[in-house]
Amino acid sequence: MGLTKLELPKGIESKFIQTSDGKTLEVWKLDPTPEEKKPYIGIIFHGNGGSLEDFLLTQLWFQELGITSYGFDYRGYGRSSGWPSENGIEIDSDEVWKFILNEEQVNPNQVLVCGVSLGTCPATRIASLHEPHLLILVASFTNVKDKIRDTLFLKPISKFAWYLFPTDKYIQAIRKTNVILLQGDKDNIFPLKHSKKLFELYKGSGDISYLTIPKAGHNNVFFLGWRILSEKVLEQL
Repeated sequence: MGLTKLELPKGIESKFIQTSDGKTLEVWKLDPTPEEKKPYIGIIFHGNGGSLEDFLLTQLWFQELGITSYGFDYRGYGRSSGWPSENGIEIDSDEVWKFILNEEQVNPNQVLVCGVSLGTCPATRIASLHEPHLLILVASFTNVKDKIRDTLFLKPISKFAWYLFPTDKYIQAIRKTNVILLQGDKDNIFPLKHSKKLFELYKGSGDISYLTIPKAGHNNVFFLGWRILSEKVLEQL
């Protein structure tokens, strides 16, 4: 059962927006306290393994940094309508970007984009299109075909992957956005070689950092690495 309005986490403001192709997306906003608020906005592209409430920790982290954050559910996730697809997630990302910048009346240089796992690809795509101030990639991957090749028995069918999710393509198109990659050295979903490759492919003029968290896996890297990530983010503000 989906969350009702009365069950929203403390401080969360929920809105529903319409996409150009008729889907409805749920968007959560979380503000810091007025005295701690910085002139930046964080946008979170969550992973495949859950919906908005499962990635609330990321919004609470932004709140701790003094940054207003927005999370949203792609079509087919949580209370958003429709069925997920690569093209659909791109449409959703574009609509959410437009909505947030209009809502907050900010320019891209005031935006921090954070992608987690599957969300690192649409986050990187948005960064390549709009050049925000900072792109944060948590437990990232190069593309779907590379992931399939990681699994030995799936190598022969890698060319038939339905979806591409080419994070490696998008990161090469970024011109000036600063980038932080956070990866666990025990990640068995997207091994370290994925984020290392993305680090090598970045050719922009911004600062790029690669943070490896010892003993962290795919699902707990943010929990174990948020302190060092916070230090690096604050250096960029």
